[in-house]
Amino acid sequence: MPTRLEFRWLLIFFVILAGLFWFSRRPMGPIPTGAAKQLTAEKWFNTDSEVSLAKLAGKVIVLEFWATWCGPCIQNIPHLNAIHDHWKDRGVVVVAVTDEPPDRVAEFIHEKEIRYIVGAGSRLIYQYGVSGIPYSLIINRDGKVVWGGYPDESLDDAIAKAVGSQ
Repeated sequence: MPTRLEFRWLLIFFVILAGLFWFSRRPMGPIPTGAAKQLTAEKWFNTDSEVSLAKLAGKVIVLEFWATWCGPCIQNIPHLNAIHDHWKDRGVVVVAVTDEPPDRVAEFIHEKEIRYIVGAGSRLIYQYGVSGIPYSLIINRDGKVVWGGYPDESLDDAIAKAVGSQ
């Protein structure tokens, strides 16, 4: 049986742990709004051509900020693959960008069987001012950011809303 002092420390530990979990799942900073920034990366994977807003005009874009070392980002890959598979024929494109070098990302994409577009060596996370990952944005068919946040089930609802509102 823990002593009163041990119980206090355990309680403090769990409160801190719960707080870290809570804040790690929330958007970091304000949601960027307005016109989307140009999609840029040193190298694009899972596509036959360069990726740009002009080439994706008329589509809803799910823009994911992630990294190979980020546990929650890795856990989110099956969800993004499912979004890609479900929406690809309905005008939705998933684009994930990381600032990591292309050589580090190439093998990872193959290992994790990522099916959506990935950009490596991208500076977009800094241009948008995103300070925590994973973080997703939805860019509507008009090229405007309409949603931003942690890529949980609310992302699915926001995609459906962006597709339905067009």
